[in-house]
Amino acid sequence: MDNERIEIISDDITRTEKFNLTVRKINFKIKPVPENQEPISWISESMEGVFRHGLKGVDPKDKVGITFGGSFSPERGNGSLSFRTCSDITFEDVWEMMTKISPRSSGLTTDDDFVLTITSVKIPAGFGSY
Repeated sequence: MDNERIEIISDDITRTEKFNLTVRKINFKIKPVPENQEPISWISESMEGVFRHGLKGVDPKDKVGITFGGSFSPERGNGSLSFRTCSDITFEDVWEMMTKISPRSSGLTTDDDFVLTITSVKIPAGFGSY
C-alpha cells in the first residue's frame, strides 16, 4: 500500500472459525493532495490502495461483501456491495459505491476519516473440509 497517500488509523481483523468468516475493518485518512496532483485521481488511487490492501490474504474463490463509510457523511450512512466471489469484485465497483454515498456537492476530502470493511467467507470445498 502507498504510505505516501494513506494514514492507517487502525486495521483490525476478526475471525470466526466456526463459520469461516473474516472481517477486516480498515479506518484510514487520505493525506493532503500535493499541489502538482489532480485531487480526484489522488483520492481514487489512494482508495484503490486501501481496497487492494484489504483483500490481501483473501482467496479469489471466497465470497466477499464490502461496506464503506466515514465521517464525511454520517447522515447518509454506509454504502455496501453485496456478497460475491472475490475474483468478480473490481475497484470500479467499489469506487462507484463510494461516489454514490458522497456526492460531489459534499465530496470526499482528505479531511475525512474513512472506514472500509471487507467481510469474507471461505466456501467449503469437497466434502466440507477446509
